Amino acid sequence: MGEIMPVMVGQAQPRVSQLVVDANLTIPTAYRIIAENIQPPAGAHLYLNTAAGVHSLRIYEDFPAVKSFGPLYIDAIQEGSTGARTAFGTGIKTDVIDDNGGGLINILESCQLAATKYLAAPTLLADMYGDQAGTGAAPFPLGIQTDDIGEYTASHGIDLNDPVALAALTTLLTQRYRTATAGDTQRWASDAEVSIANPGAVETVIKTGPTVPDWYSGSSNVFRITFDGKATNPSPDDQMYLTVNGVEVGARCNLANIGYTTWSQDIGSLSAGDVIRVVCINPAGTGGKLYCRNFRVKSTDTVAIPMTTETW
Repeated sequence: MGEIMPVMVGQAQPRVSQLVVDANLTIPTAYRIIAENIQPPAGAHLYLNTAAGVHSLRIYEDFPAVKSFGPLYIDAIQEGSTGARTAFGTGIKTDVIDDNGGGLINILESCQLAATKYLAAPTLLADMYGDQAGTGAAPFPLGIQTDDIGEYTASHGIDLNDPVALAALTTLLTQRYRTATAGDTQRWASDAEVSIANPGAVETVIKTGPTVPDWYSGSSNVFRITFDGKATNPSPDDQMYLTVNGVEVGARCNLANIGYTTWSQDIGSLSAGDVIRVVCINPAGTGGKLYCRNFRVKSTDTVAIPMTTETW
């Protein structure tokens, strides 16, 4: 009779204290290696490779690194410990940053854009605009279009302290009078009647008009000056006319003993400080009394809103 070999019943899993594998260990598809801890030898790294043997996940001694030429699919990246921040040392490249339902994206430090880049947003809310280059001014090279400019702090005021910019602004706001053309928009009026005895052949001021304000200047302007004149001299020798700074301008109004005559004259090239007057004279030197009233300065303007008052 031959030898009978013993049969092991309920054989337990084999245990080894050290396993040396001298060739690649292949685990069939239906099986897994289940272990609570996997670690590399001292001083080495742990690698998880692709089917082609390329390192896909490398576990260093103190941090992991994923080497991938494709996307990393993950639902969340969180800080390692509560209150810490998740750092991206060389930046983030992405098409979209979403608030993840929070309603806001909070940036806790300064956000700097390169000089050639810009921030595009349909609405920009900010407490202050500062200059990026540190020059002390925030430039708006294409200008500002706004419904309102208000002071930042109460009672501080808005300071236009650049004389060049302020002069340019003043020029624009006072353009109404710089581009005036003759018309019937009244700027100044003195309707009171005044009279003077026979002036004789001496030029005599009968009514003094306005002094052109300091804020008005420019030569591209035309104003219409009107007044009513009357003489009681039996002879038709009395005359009235306009002067600017004592220099006669325009034509003379010949007066006869027939009641008031309305005289209208367009004059140009007025400057700040110019004085307009009505002057009367009787070249023949005959006697008589002269009257003047309704002395008015008129114009029509091409700019709708002046910086100063509309009348002189």
